Amino acid sequence: MKRHKIEKMKLDDLKPADYNPRSMTDRAREGLRASLERFGCVQHIVWNRRTKRVVGGHQRLTALLDLGEKETDVVVVIFTAKEERALNVALNNQAIQGEWTDDLESLLAGIQTDTPDLYADILLDELAEEQGITPPDFQPGSIDDQGKLDEKAPTICPECGHEWTA
Repeated sequence: MKRHKIEKMKLDDLKPADYNPRSMTDRAREGLRASLERFGCVQHIVWNRRTKRVVGGHQRLTALLDLGEKETDVVVVIFTAKEERALNVALNNQAIQGEWTDDLESLLAGIQTDTPDLYADILLDELAEEQGITPPDFQPGSIDDQGKLDEKAPTICPECGHEWTA
């Protein structure tokens, strides 16, 4: 297996590949920015030293620049232009990314219950809708009309129904 270096690079030095076959809506970019703000850039941009182009992470690069970041860690690869293009497609190929399991519904429900603001900010609501998952109903009184948690209301587990107060 090939080993690659991780290096810190200035975002201005990372030139996107003009052939990148992916695009992103403004709404999706907002979700990506929210994810980056909350979690940081936990998935590195891939950059080819030979061609001086970004191979993977074009949307993260744009979002990081939008957020005013100046540098990030990148995975540095050394490939021919042909290999680079193949890697670009492989990194975005949904056919090799696997499928959601039946656990997705309960995982999304837990995230929605624990961090309802984050759930919407990073578009997990749209993922649930896309997967045909109906979000669990919150118990009356647990969330007020503005989406704020009522500290006095009991917390109810959406999976088992256990109820407790803080």
